[in-house]
Amino acid sequence: MVIREFVPTNITEVPALPLDSLPKDQKNRVLFRLNMEPCPCGCKESIASCLTLHPECPSANEAAQKIVAEERGEKPKQIGAP
Repeated sequence: MVIREFVPTNITEVPALPLDSLPKDQKNRVLFRLNMEPCPCGCKESIASCLTLHPECPSANEAAQKIVAEERGEKPKQIGAP
């Protein structure tokens, strides 16, 4: 049995998460975190990789929205909240 380790990625565009509306410094920080943090779903991929390969992953989507909100200085939105 091979146990897979987390390896950060270097993805610069995440189709499931349009970041063009962010200022360049915020976009870079968001991309850095998306590439360096493992997806909480347990897939051993970065959040960026999981979103790219599995755009429907609820864990990756929630984590990405939280990162974007944090980098904007906002409170993260609750899933299912207006």
